[in-house]
Amino acid sequence: MPQSVTTRPGQTSVEFRLDRAPSAGDQEAVITAQVGSDSVQETVDVGAGRRQVTVPAKQFAKYGTALHFQVSADASATLAAGSLPPGAHFDPLSGSFDWTPQAGQRGVYDIQFTAAGSLTGALEPGHVTVDVDSGAPVVTQVVNAASRSSQSACSPGAIGSLEGKWLAEASADSESSRGSRPGTVVRINGQPTPVLYSSATRLDFLCPDSAPGTELDIVVETSQGSSSPVSTISQAAAPGIFSVDGSGSGQAMVVHAGSQLLAMVRNYDHAAEPAQAGDRLEIYATGIDHAARIRVKIGALEIEPDSVDAVPGLPGLYKVAFTVPQGLPPGNSTSLSLAVDSPGGVTTDTNQVGLAIESP
Repeated sequence: MPQSVTTRPGQTSVEFRLDRAPSAGDQEAVITAQVGSDSVQETVDVGAGRRQVTVPAKQFAKYGTALHFQVSADASATLAAGSLPPGAHFDPLSGSFDWTPQAGQRGVYDIQFTAAGSLTGALEPGHVTVDVDSGAPVVTQVVNAASRSSQSACSPGAIGSLEGKWLAEASADSESSRGSRPGTVVRINGQPTPVLYSSATRLDFLCPDSAPGTELDIVVETSQGSSSPVSTISQAAAPGIFSVDGSGSGQAMVVHAGSQLLAMVRNYDHAAEPAQAGDRLEIYATGIDHAARIRVKIGALEIEPDSVDAVPGLPGLYKVAFTVPQGLPPGNSTSLSLAVDSPGGVTTDTNQVGLAIESP
């Protein structure tokens, strides 16, 4: 839960979200409320939910190169692995998995990990998918970096995104980074384009200034080879609102103006505070470079933004500022989107995301 929650003047109740580690058991939480020197304290029991062995996300392995990852559970449990590929090793005491796959082991493997003897109750098995191949880049689709739409991925100046595997080689200090990695090039119709973010499974790039209807053929090049081309059609507008988890849905990347405080239910992972009527918020969006007009759609209302500004030093990224209107019902997922008019008079709606609204 959040380490602390600050109320606004006059509030009599506040909400916050509980997040649970995969292996967490029953716990007690002490909650203290303080005004000046006066305080009250309450102890609450937090019951265990669905609990499982803690494992990493999907792994990509290049044959001839060592793969290593960690598996864990609570200290009282004994770990074990299911059927392992030939040559793989799992240490149940340390939770270390090690494997150097060979060329003849190309394919996708599902490896199960279990834990027995946990004093905090039964743990569900954890599964790790390991994808083994040559390491040459593979692009599975091109989408809008904010909305994740494949139908409206690119317009002039918008941020597009490539999904796949081996799209960038891991650096010594990070699995992802702003900008391009050395040796990684994205070409659109044969011409290199700026790479704004890179990881093994995702590359964000700046869409070229191409006329609507132009076919864009995109290829990724790394030291391991070139991907097969993928294609998308340049749109007059490809607007999208960024979301906190990068999915294009759920909690919007919308902050209280002049801060990094998300308009979101209070939680452990992010600095957040729900919005109230009269608050000025800023939406992070892309694909609106040449918009003739923009409206903010929040709940059942449609309002004009206070301002629309490019974010300095971050190509393709914009902040759309607006003031939260009166009359919105409270909720942790009030719908939010933009209606964008292109110079030709066509209106395109962004993806629908959410923000938190609370009563004053």
